[in-house]
Amino acid sequence: MHKLFISALLLCAALMLSAQERTDQLLNFGWKFRLLQNGEDVTTLTDDATWRTVDIPHDYQMELPWNSHASGARGFKDTPSAVYRNHFEADPAWKGRKVLLDVEGIMTSGTFYINGQLLGKIDYGYL
Repeated sequence: MHKLFISALLLCAALMLSAQERTDQLLNFGWKFRLLQNGEDVTTLTDDATWRTVDIPHDYQMELPWNSHASGARGFKDTPSAVYRNHFEADPAWKGRKVLLDVEGIMTSGTFYINGQLLGKIDYGYL
């Protein structure tokens, strides 16, 4: 048992030493926000100069008026689509490294683009 514990400890130490240094970059501040109008395509919205600036987490639905005809499951609020956009420069040190974009706090659905290219989607649930 003692040898197994020592072996596991040495393996963990070796893995930690061989792992690349992790760097986190917080992107919660200075996002551009806009509710979509009926039928608007997010990929055509190139100018965000007039959009509101918000910090995330941000719940735009809380700002909407109550609607007795809306779903009670969504708090009697309408559920329009919205766009959040952030501009940032990739660090040149990232070149050749694995970069993980960890997005949290999305309710219902989300579609993610980077430089106009579809990155991925989530279709339901609280992320």
